[in-house]
Amino acid sequence: MTGAQLACAGPVSAVSRTLRKALQDAVASHPGIHLAPSALLAGFSTGLGLILANGAQNAFVLRQGIRRERVVAGGGECLLLTWANPHVYLDTMVLLGSISTQYAPDQGWFGAGAVVASVSFFAALGYGARVLAPAFASSQAWVGLEIVVGLTMWGIAAALALG
Repeated sequence: MTGAQLACAGPVSAVSRTLRKALQDAVASHPGIHLAPSALLAGFSTGLGLILANGAQNAFVLRQGIRRERVVAGGGECLLLTWANPHVYLDTMVLLGSISTQYAPDQGWFGAGAVVASVSFFAALGYGARVLAPAFASSQAWVGLEIVVGLTMWGIAAALALG
């Protein structure tokens, strides 16, 4: 997992643990309740934490959405290119697979949550970007976005190096 992914996954994992604990407490007091919703929510939050760290893909989908160009195709391209990235195998098979074992026998629900997070995030980013189109009408806005993304990445790198 990359440093940016670790930095984003930490807070999301903390929220996921808190929600899982609350659901487990509720289940303990009501034995007839099954933990599948907890696994689904944990898969969603963990998957979302990993997706948020993929800055280049997110910027591409945002740009496509703002320009109203090939939003579905652009999101699909990102998903296809993801499979050519060796980190996807580390993230999905090793990281998500390992975490999902905590939700036995509901690992499938955990995986479904991660898939829903991916699809819903890219759809929301691509189609939600249309709202931002007026703000990004100038090239200065794009430069500003690139500076913010760059500073964020450097900030994460510095935090990991110094922390």
